[in-house]
Amino acid sequence: MYILIKYHLRHFNMEIRTIYDLVLDYKKPFLEHLLLKDCKKTTIDRFSNKIDYFSDFLSIYEKNITIDNFSSMHINSFLTYTKDRILKSKSILKKSRKGLKRKEIVSHWTLKSYITALKCFFSFISDNNNDLLDFSKVFSKIIKIKENTEIERFTLAEREKIQSVLEKESQEALKKGNLQQIRNILALNILFYTGLRVSEVLQINKGDFREHDERFFSIDIKGKGGKVRKTFILKEIVIEFLDLIPEDKKIINVEYVSFYQKINRFLARCNISYQKSGCHIFRHSFGDFLVSKGVDLKIIQELLGHQNISTTAKFYTRAGDDVKTKSLKAVFG
Repeated sequence: MYILIKYHLRHFNMEIRTIYDLVLDYKKPFLEHLLLKDCKKTTIDRFSNKIDYFSDFLSIYEKNITIDNFSSMHINSFLTYTKDRILKSKSILKKSRKGLKRKEIVSHWTLKSYITALKCFFSFISDNNNDLLDFSKVFSKIIKIKENTEIERFTLAEREKIQSVLEKESQEALKKGNLQQIRNILALNILFYTGLRVSEVLQINKGDFREHDERFFSIDIKGKGGKVRKTFILKEIVIEFLDLIPEDKKIINVEYVSFYQKINRFLARCNISYQKSGCHIFRHSFGDFLVSKGVDLKIIQELLGHQNISTTAKFYTRAGDDVKTKSLKAVFG
């Protein structure tokens, strides 16, 4: 396949005159390149979608920009276009779903993901063309995206509300015996009580649960970069659900977007609004909850699957308002 990719690139180099043409002609071989590197389908799909966003931007505003005139200015304009487009789609989503409470904000993580995708794409082009095209300088003067290390967390009252709704809906699902509803609630329980990434929850099979001791199951998790780790969950939270899941089956068999929508609807039922964290608010809140209980930072790092403890320290050493006031009450009575 690599030979075919090389041939494809040589075949088109002589005809490419604009960045728009370049993007269209190199997209397919780039995605084939990712496939050869054993990237996950979800990763390849995300790269594909971001390249499509960029080609849409070019077709509307910069279709005739030549390769020689392509600069960081166009990347900065694309980021503005992307932000506006995402906000517009969120606004439509909000109107189409009653009860979905979310302020319209595009996080710096989202914008950075588009920059990363384009950097990888144009780096691939630079390495695989016969015209000695080099796009490294294009990305050297991109507007720096301000990183916001203040993370959203559930308040103590919101945690209690979620626990209450989860318990109620768990009982209802078990009573009805509807397998799809059982899977949904099981996945939500795991998300809330383990702080796993959504992508990690969606990969869990029934066979990944193993008895650890009298109170806990261990769960084998395949995290970022294919790294395997263990996390733990109280048996009482999941055992009745696991008994109803077929052997060697995923606990929930849905795509990421579908599960994301289920989470949004669940939070709406809890009457909880949030701004920018998306599903990660569960993960952030779990890490923050462990900090509030005095759990060692190294343990939190291992449970959350952070490669570096600096990442854990960056986000989970700042106490939330509830923790601060609780500490002050302990001091002043």
